[in-house]
Amino acid sequence: MKEVVSDSFHFGLRRLLEQYPELQRQASVAHYFTELIETYGDALRSREKYGTVGGEDRMLHEHYVSVCNELEMCLLDNLHQAK
Repeated sequence: MKEVVSDSFHFGLRRLLEQYPELQRQASVAHYFTELIETYGDALRSREKYGTVGGEDRMLHEHYVSVCNELEMCLLDNLHQAK
């Protein structure tokens, strides 16, 4: 049975591969990290959402910048190990 992946997964993976094209070879194992990539995709969208709104949402934007950075480092580590 083929696993169904979400729009957040596709968005997160696409953005990760755009930023780190050298990971193209590991894209075939990305399904092992579905939840992590989905969470990354959701965090990216939230970061963008709060980055475009003014003033009082600045703390939320900074939070999502931090979350995205942490998730990205975790994904990079996992995907590099999956070679």
